[in-house]
Amino acid sequence: MFSSKSIWNASSNYGSSYSTYSLWSSYASYPPAIVDQDGNFFGYLTLNTYKSERSELELAQILCKYHESIKKDLSGWYDKLFR
Repeated sequence: MFSSKSIWNASSNYGSSYSTYSLWSSYASYPPAIVDQDGNFFGYLTLNTYKSERSELELAQILCKYHESIKKDLSGWYDKLFR
């Protein structure tokens, strides 16, 4: 959670609300890409609704829609989503 590469670290490039690399920025130009272990691309994980190739995966949509609530209760949401 405190890693400089974590999307949950509000001080990191990937977790800040203002970084051009963050999925939490509505204006991010370079948000994280979702890829599988074989390198298959599934879109960008971003709040930026204008970003081309924004992911339409169900989990990506949930993260974007409920991001404020999820940030406040990561473990509770983890249990809801993955158990």
